[in-house]
Amino acid sequence: MKKIEITTEYLERVFPAFCQLSSLEEKRQITKVNQDMFERCGWSSIEDACFSPALPDCRLVDHINAVMEGTLAAARCMERYQGIEFDYDNIIVLAMLHDVSKLVEYEPAESGCRETEIGKKIQHGVFAAMLAQKYGFSIHVMNQILTHTPRSKMRPSDKEGALFARVDIGNADMLHYTHGLPLFD
Repeated sequence: MKKIEITTEYLERVFPAFCQLSSLEEKRQITKVNQDMFERCGWSSIEDACFSPALPDCRLVDHINAVMEGTLAAARCMERYQGIEFDYDNIIVLAMLHDVSKLVEYEPAESGCRETEIGKKIQHGVFAAMLAQKYGFSIHVMNQILTHTPRSKMRPSDKEGALFARVDIGNADMLHYTHGLPLFD
């Protein structure tokens, strides 16, 4: 199976809001994390990866785009109407990294996708946080990746992470709801 090449241009095409990230260095780092994770996975492209074995027809890229754009929109509304300022670049960085480990937590299967050994034995987000650190992201970004999920025993340490985590779980809940699956607690 021939795999596509992960470049910044590819990521900008697949994730349109990624173009809004102002830091070229962070774009480079995010590309490296995605390249590294993609080299380890069984998907032929990022667009083929599924969001969850429970929802094999839901693409991971659609979830990431919905959560990234949804969090940015919510932050802009709160800033406009309530004066709460947000770091939009930080939201984009978190969106681009929060579920990248799903590339190796799940793999293609006849049913759409199934959980891998990594997915069964390593808490969601840990591998992404480790690669984020490897490619120069701070402990702050690692914390945001690790705390975006309700599986974490820790909570987000800043408002961008807190808002992001709620939009993320809201999107997962809507996918579950519309497919007749239970909502997250």
